Amino acid sequence: MDVYQNLLNFAAVESRNVKMMDTVALNTFMLDVPKDEVNFFKQIVKKMGWHLHSKRSMTAYEQSLDDERNGRINHYANSGELFEKMGI
Repeated sequence: MDVYQNLLNFAAVESRNVKMMDTVALNTFMLDVPKDEVNFFKQIVKKMGWHLHSKRSMTAYEQSLDDERNGRINHYANSGELFEKMGI
């Protein structure tokens, strides 16, 4: 737990020393964080003044609806037409 507290203390000191500029170059990262570390990670993000955007994965059903909305579904009159399109 000492390591975590040291990191939080460092984040608190660093966040006080950061001055916001008119233009800031941002990098976006995607991290896989273990569930038991999420609260700790959120504390660091908050103390550093960063922004956290969480994105959950779409379910298979949501993906299929998205495919239909974006025209990624092919319609065939029958299975023979499908096999012909596949070259079988």
